[in-house]
Amino acid sequence: MRKEAFAKHNQTLKGLRSLGYEVDHDEFTEFVRRGMYEYLSRDERVNETLERLKATVSSKKNGKMVLMTNTAERQARKCLDALSIDERLFEDGIYGSEFMGDVAKPMPEAFQVVCDDIGVSPEECIMFEDSFKNLKTCVSVLGMGAVFISGETLEMELGGGKENDNDARGELNAVANVVVESIGDLFEVCPELFE
Repeated sequence: MRKEAFAKHNQTLKGLRSLGYEVDHDEFTEFVRRGMYEYLSRDERVNETLERLKATVSSKKNGKMVLMTNTAERQARKCLDALSIDERLFEDGIYGSEFMGDVAKPMPEAFQVVCDDIGVSPEECIMFEDSFKNLKTCVSVLGMGAVFISGETLEMELGGGKENDNDARGELNAVANVVVESIGDLFEVCPELFE
């Protein structure tokens, strides 16, 4: 059921609600995030990359770095804490399900409402994304630059089958400006982002 709900809305809670289940937002997010401090931990390379990226972005005229997630803002802050990522890196905004309301990634309106709030056009943005569905919206519909972080979400979205896997990976490489296994690899793969 989780996979069906996630596939429908790229967010389990909205998916469950669309399937007719009455689910309390706060209760659900507390339940699914329970135990995160046991499973999430600091990755020094990720933290260093985010700090370097923030310094680069901050040196640009109107440069902003925000966090956008389909989960609640409060939960996003807890995840940052569990990962020992300084929340101040995202001082320009942490945007989640509470802010976005009835829209969610990959809906273009979700990205647009965040862009509007921070005062930039989508074409001025580079989206760092771990969902191929979200990445396609960012690039194809909104004209954003895109860095794809490969991982578990991609495997869920591909849904198995070598033939589908190869087709989707080919499309991913055609859509993404950069593909990395971890955001910690970004400086080595794409040092020009830090100029």
